[in-house]
Amino acid sequence: MRTSLMLLAATLLSVSGCGQGDPGAAGAKGTTGTEGPSGATGATGATGATGATGATGATGATGATGATGATFVLTERATKGIEISPVQPTLQGKSSTEVEQIGIGSYLVNAVADCGGCHNSPQQKFLGGGTGFPLDSAGHIVYARNLTPDATTGMKLTEDQFIAAIRTGQDFPASTLAFAAPQQLIVMPWVYFRWMSTPDIKAMYAYLKAIPAVSNAVTIDNKGTALMALAPAPAPIKYNDGDVDRPLPAESDVTGAAAPDTDSVMRGLAIRPLAAPADLDARPAGEVTAIGRGSYLVNAIAHCNECHTNPARNTSVPSTDPGFGRVNTAHYFTGGVVFAVPPPLAPVVHQTRSMGADLTGKTHGFLNESGTSFELFLGILSAGEKIDETPMKPLAWPMPWDSFRNMTPQDLESIWTYLKTLPAIASTSADAADKATQGFAMYCAQTSDCMTGQTCNVTTNECIGATCTADADCGACQKCTTAGACAAPAATDSCLTNGI
Repeated sequence: MRTSLMLLAATLLSVSGCGQGDPGAAGAKGTTGTEGPSGATGATGATGATGATGATGATGATGATGATGATFVLTERATKGIEISPVQPTLQGKSSTEVEQIGIGSYLVNAVADCGGCHNSPQQKFLGGGTGFPLDSAGHIVYARNLTPDATTGMKLTEDQFIAAIRTGQDFPASTLAFAAPQQLIVMPWVYFRWMSTPDIKAMYAYLKAIPAVSNAVTIDNKGTALMALAPAPAPIKYNDGDVDRPLPAESDVTGAAAPDTDSVMRGLAIRPLAAPADLDARPAGEVTAIGRGSYLVNAIAHCNECHTNPARNTSVPSTDPGFGRVNTAHYFTGGVVFAVPPPLAPVVHQTRSMGADLTGKTHGFLNESGTSFELFLGILSAGEKIDETPMKPLAWPMPWDSFRNMTPQDLESIWTYLKTLPAIASTSADAADKATQGFAMYCAQTSDCMTGQTCNVTTNECIGATCTADADCGACQKCTTAGACAAPAATDSCLTNGI
């Protein structure tokens, strides 16, 4: 009890502050306490407002209008020529007149004359030359020239020299060697090309100078002594290659200016090997124009006579005869020429030997067959096969159907119109002018290359044994045996060298 009272009294004294003692000395500093845990992450502050977009700058002034490019309006043939050229000719910097000339040149080179058929290189370099053409069994051979503008191996002729080569057949050596005397071109069909108009020859030259150069050195010709002795012919001043001599139309007037001959119609009418149809003057002007154009294409540039007339020229008369060397009009376009397909090409075209077709024969000629029409003519050229036969067969090499079909419809129609003016040629007891020509002999290396029922004659690389009733049912120069099967020709058969 006492103790409690004493504690109570002490407490009361402390509360009332009646007796405060001196403060005691400060105690020693306590140790730092353990760091407390981190506080929670505060909330993300609000994103500030996006500033205003600056004003768009003013549009710059329009630049000056460039000069208008030249507008070229080309003829249909020139346009076609540029389109079908296997290579791109150089046209940059050319005037419209120059582009038109180059286009026409390409049309003539690639659609009508088929220059690539001979002058493409064996490696198929466009007009690079080098393909060999054997002349005989003695090893004489000539080579197609490089017609591209390659400075070292290409054509170096001037325009005048080129015209001379076409008009006279003068051979300008491809090498640096010079001839002791002017020589004549061999194989090159200059005897037909010489009837071309000068503007067309110049157009071909312009195109050849505009194509890409091909470096391809061509082997020097080996013509043999006899052919080397042939001299160029004088440039023609009149047409004297057929039954009727005719003056060539003037190419300049009395003032020296060019005399117009649109589409070479007048020249075409002049260079027909046969006499004119009796009713020519009574025919509509448009038909006469088509006949002239068609004759120009057929007789001057496409040189159809070379493949469709056998022999192509009169060589059976003495060389002193005025008719020597002229077109063989008695057999004009009745076919029968035989072509041996070059060995490297034979397996590609699947043909070993071919024969020019009869076009004008009264009985066997294509133009006189029932059902023949311009539409059929176009269809055959377009497809490259005889679409009127069952089964259809490809056209025989070397028919350049893939070039001819690139001609304009107007030119193809003109050719058809001209061909339909040609008289039907009948055979006589003394002369089989109307020829039952044969198709190609199919190439083979083994019997599996042939049709069912046929076998391969590996000696001549041709399929034999097809069923037949006449020689015309067999391949070129093959014979229909009494057993009714096609047999290969004997090595001495004259058909192999002379045709039928």
